[in-house]
Amino acid sequence: MKGTMWVFPADSRDKRVVEFDHAPRLEELKAAIDGGWLESVPYFNEIEIGGKWHRCWAVCDEEGKLKGLGVNPRATMLWHKTLRQRHGLAPSDILVGPVFVIFGDDELMATL
Repeated sequence: MKGTMWVFPADSRDKRVVEFDHAPRLEELKAAIDGGWLESVPYFNEIEIGGKWHRCWAVCDEEGKLKGLGVNPRATMLWHKTLRQRHGLAPSDILVGPVFVIFGDDELMATL
């Protein structure tokens, strides 16, 4: 079982990379979004890496907008790309606060 989590803070162009050789634990996932409630980002179930599309799971803080968290431009851009290219949708929303995206082998993805 192998996987990677990219964590995109709202206030940075950088991403933090976390490698997994186990199913991520709830504490690890919550810590990635600063302890908030986990909310799957709608239709953000694929991500392009090196010209290939991979299954993924993208998560934000469910109450991020209520908390007044800052816009996350990098995660929003990746989400909009997936919405347009993989689902034919015109994006009109934004992501706020920290966002993580997990991708990996079939065994890891089956645990999410």
